[in-house]
Amino acid sequence: MEEETERLQHEDNPQPARTPVGFPQVKNQEKSSNKKALLIIFVLAILIGAAGWFFFGRGESQSSEENESTPTPFEEEATPTPKVEIDREKVKVQVLNGTGISGGAAQLKKELEDLGYSQIDVGNASGQTYTSVEVTFSDATPDAVKDEIQDALEDIYQDVEVKTGSLDRYDIKIITGYPKGFTPTPTKKPTVTSTPAPTGGVTGTITPSPTSNLTSTPTPTQAP
Repeated sequence: MEEETERLQHEDNPQPARTPVGFPQVKNQEKSSNKKALLIIFVLAILIGAAGWFFFGRGESQSSEENESTPTPFEEEATPTPKVEIDREKVKVQVLNGTGISGGAAQLKKELEDLGYSQIDVGNASGQTYTSVEVTFSDATPDAVKDEIQDALEDIYQDVEVKTGSLDRYDIKIITGYPKGFTPTPTKKPTVTSTPAPTGGVTGTITPSPTSNLTSTPTPTQAP
């Protein structure tokens, strides 16, 4: 009976249903927001990297392709000209003074000896009116010797005339001319004085003047 009475009381006065009490999910929301931020940063990093490769990597690849496609021009190295050895001791040279300047041929001989030439003969030319130096090379003279002798003469003399021909005893024949800096002295012409003829009407005896014996003085030989 009591149990039935209690059951009836419970049915007459039912208790209200309990509402579950919940707490805000703060930590879970923070975790989800962090994940979203990381995802956004990751996506932006990928986009930035792709854009950087597009602008910079593509340009470098194009430049490397251009460098590969453009052949580098081949520059040939200049081959040095071999130096020709000159056997100066076998070259025979004749030097003639053609200006009348004392010692002109001897001075040129010394210059050639300084270059290494030893077989040199000096003398006077038949004419002493040369103003330009005249050099004649034999047909067998090497080009190296010709160039060396011509350069030496151009350094010493005002004008140089070069010829090639047949020589009997020598390989080179040189007739000297005016050296650089030389100015010839003008030659003075002798002055002719006229003697007036005696006037008429003069009487007297003409006494002849005594004749003097003239002794000729020999002309000194000019040094070559």
